[in-house]
Amino acid sequence: MILSITKRLFRTKRRLCVYHNEIDPGRKTLFFIHGITGSGINWQAQFRELSEKYNIVAYDLYGHGQSGQPKGIIECSMVQSVLDAQSIIEYFNLNNITIIAYGYGALISLLLCEKYPKLIHKQLLINPIPYEELTNLPWYLRWPFSIFYRFFRLNKAQVKAQGNNSLMLPKMWVIRAYYQALMSLPTFEMGNSKVRVKTMLLRSVKYTVTKRKKIDNFYKIFYRAKIKPLESISPFPMHQARKRVDYFLKQTIDELNIHAFRNLIFEGAGVRGIAYSGAITALESLGVLKNVRRFAGTSAGAIYAIFLAVGFNAKEIEEIVSHLDYTLFMDASRNFISNSTRLLTDFGWYKGDFFINHMAKLIQQKLPDGFLSFKTLKTLTGNDLYIIGTNLTKSCAEIYSAETTPDMQIVEALRISTCIPMLFKAVRRKEGKEENILVDGGLVWNCPIELFDHHKYIYNLLNILPHSKAKDNDRSVLNLETLGFRLDPGEDPLRSMRTAPKSYHKIGHIFDFTREFMKFYSAGSLKRHLEPDNWNRVIFVDTLDVVGTDFEISQKEIERLIEQGKKGVYQHFAWRMSENGVKFPQ
Repeated sequence: MILSITKRLFRTKRRLCVYHNEIDPGRKTLFFIHGITGSGINWQAQFRELSEKYNIVAYDLYGHGQSGQPKGIIECSMVQSVLDAQSIIEYFNLNNITIIAYGYGALISLLLCEKYPKLIHKQLLINPIPYEELTNLPWYLRWPFSIFYRFFRLNKAQVKAQGNNSLMLPKMWVIRAYYQALMSLPTFEMGNSKVRVKTMLLRSVKYTVTKRKKIDNFYKIFYRAKIKPLESISPFPMHQARKRVDYFLKQTIDELNIHAFRNLIFEGAGVRGIAYSGAITALESLGVLKNVRRFAGTSAGAIYAIFLAVGFNAKEIEEIVSHLDYTLFMDASRNFISNSTRLLTDFGWYKGDFFINHMAKLIQQKLPDGFLSFKTLKTLTGNDLYIIGTNLTKSCAEIYSAETTPDMQIVEALRISTCIPMLFKAVRRKEGKEENILVDGGLVWNCPIELFDHHKYIYNLLNILPHSKAKDNDRSVLNLETLGFRLDPGEDPLRSMRTAPKSYHKIGHIFDFTREFMKFYSAGSLKRHLEPDNWNRVIFVDTLDVVGTDFEISQKEIERLIEQGKKGVYQHFAWRMSENGVKFPQ
């Protein structure tokens, strides 16, 4: 709510009406500037929303609202308007200012930012106009058209319908004087090298293409502005499109904490994990990876967790993934008897040695030893790596990390996590007289999004939410610093199999049977249950119709998956930044 209205001579013979709450030097200041025909109270909805947390200052332009009336055209010039705003800033001794300006007010904001680059930190400009002089007055302000304009466009019923809650409208000649001020703008050093104030733009999507390009080009070039669409073309979007204006206003004041993520989790996906390469590229470009220090993955997801943990960047990962011959993973022996024996005794047709040795060589490109342990990795890089496997003997998941298995080799954990049953040889582990059979972690915990849901993994306690289904003695929490992936085809892969038969595949022996069974297993595993609590912190990537065990994947499909990974990340963060999106961690 507005706590005070100050009407006084802020400059000689210029009485201005200023709306403000109690000014606290320790708080951020929001400085509102309205457009032509409006007034300071156009921002009343924003005052109610923000006055308890921030200093609020708005004023009526000279000749508008409850401010004084000019006696000549010169008193409505841009220079005089800027001096008015300066006098208010100096009178209230404002600092740490964010300007929110609409239309004509955006030009005042630009000149204020040039004058006070240290006091003004950011500006949100709503449907602004570019800083260029008019050559002629708009036709509707010329006599006799101005008579009809005043009668049909500026009558009380019309302006109220548009959202203008001003107590009184400016006189017609005042409006004309402000437009005439646009025909003689003061010099603006647009080409200087000074650091510009951070700028966000809300621009109507209903503008003509020419007008959109003119506005976008000006603010992108000279202010590197972030431009966001505004559906409303109303002269008063602070009312007509209030939710969107309020959302981006808060986003401008308190920047999104895109660097606040600490944990990154990769779901198991087989060959479809190629999409992670594009996703990592997108995350890196957005700055999401800056403070991530814990990487976790299951099956193919563990590969990408390792890449990031040992220090590969997005470009290097994409290079590796794009040029790898995936058929080499199928490293069966040359004779049928050896392969058959391995399948019967070690439960896998392929040895899996090529893949593990290849990963060790890649790790050695970044660290001294390709067969290093989890503990050594943490010592050398400061990163924590977590890999998920399945213990078939005990029917449970196992977590391999510096915390649980410090001396275990990373590539050995990877071998376990990627042991797709019947395709790759299972791992045997002796524990006294017992022998454990270890295979693909995706059997039990394919998307370990809850792995870091505990207080010991929380960096900022503000990022804790209680589980909706937590029990009284359950100390687990929702860790908002965690970001995970879910790789799914857009369409349910089993739906088409329920209705119509596919092409015929002869099954003549155990190996044909195994191949076809794995196709169904891979497709069926995609739609596993994900708790509603976890939806908001998972990036969904559409992997199209690629099968997880298709090691003969074409180069074209590899490129498509990489692009899908990028698309999934950008869509997720576009949703986070929308009105309905979930908040970023603190």
